[in-house]
Amino acid sequence: VSAFFGMATAFVESTLAQLFKEKNGGEFVGGLPFYGRSLIGNSAAVGVFLSGMYILYALGCLPAQGFNVVSSLTEMFSIATGTKVATQSGVTYFFAALVLIFTGVVAFGGVKKVAAVTNAMVPIMAVVYVATVIVLIVINLDSVPYFFSAVFSGAFKPEAVFGGFFGTAL
Repeated sequence: VSAFFGMATAFVESTLAQLFKEKNGGEFVGGLPFYGRSLIGNSAAVGVFLSGMYILYALGCLPAQGFNVVSSLTEMFSIATGTKVATQSGVTYFFAALVLIFTGVVAFGGVKKVAAVTNAMVPIMAVVYVATVIVLIVINLDSVPYFFSAVFSGAFKPEAVFGGFFGTAL
């Protein structure tokens, strides 16, 4: 149920972003601040407020996402070398510095640099994601019936419904 509400929310958000996008020079711009402003009285103050809220949300997510990237890189290094890497090791600090440098170069390169990097990364990420899912399904083919059984039996339990509503509200 929570996955359903998450997908529905993403669908509504992406649809609104497309319906209310604006042409600025030779580029289209849009998103929450634009459709929020249009839907709530077409006030610039609403757009500014929503932009601020989105920036605070993104800054709040940044430390957690940075940690996930560094810990994933460290774990991949650990698997590749067959050694256990401690959290406070030089390898972890090396990957943290690498992520910071890469992020700084992209972020301080301006919007065009961010767009160029993400335009290159997103198709690669999509192919890797789909390939990984297919490989995992093939490797675990005997568990597919159990998976669907567990999903459909657990989706409508009170905890799942509450979690879906709570996650959507957040």
